[in-house]
Amino acid sequence: MSGPTPITATNRLVFNYNSLGDPHVYHALCVLTPSGDSTGFSCVNVNSSGSTGVSTCADAIWQAIANLYETGGTQFGSVVLQTRVGTAYVDVAAYQTALTATGVAVNLLSRLDVVMKAHDNKFIKATFFAHNQPINVKGISFATLTTAQKVLVDAFTNQSGTLTPGAPFFWLRSRGDSGVNIWRSYITKIDDKIRRKKGLA
Repeated sequence: MSGPTPITATNRLVFNYNSLGDPHVYHALCVLTPSGDSTGFSCVNVNSSGSTGVSTCADAIWQAIANLYETGGTQFGSVVLQTRVGTAYVDVAAYQTALTATGVAVNLLSRLDVVMKAHDNKFIKATFFAHNQPINVKGISFATLTTAQKVLVDAFTNQSGTLTPGAPFFWLRSRGDSGVNIWRSYITKIDDKIRRKKGLA
């Protein structure tokens, strides 16, 4: 039985956020190149030409999830830029957004996955925890999603066809260093690991 695809993408952005006191992270694989951005780096686009400053790319993800998190109860922390050295990741820079959450109360046990397939036919997941969206939902039709869900899914998959570089659709990579090709599903559920950690098995 084959194992997971080896990671060949050379860099990643680590998004740190806190939902009502619970810390979480989202890892976004990418390829970085030196630039005049405030971080000193840009993300090399894979679904368009050129590259886009990390500060713009990071804020695009914060904007995509802003309405999923509780106003005043969520902190969008640092985005740490990392590069692979052997099998480990090493910090090279960091970025702090000025953006804030704009949504209503959250469920601390919740998990949300945007499931995609890359051009190399490998899966990519964008996973976020402790959000405010309804639980036990599986959406495969963009038209049936709520406004907040559409904003999130569109940022990663360009269902609208109107995104501009900076959105993760353009620069996000699979483990095999391939870009987003198609959207497969939007899924929410209770996360068993978080539930057990809180003693609610």
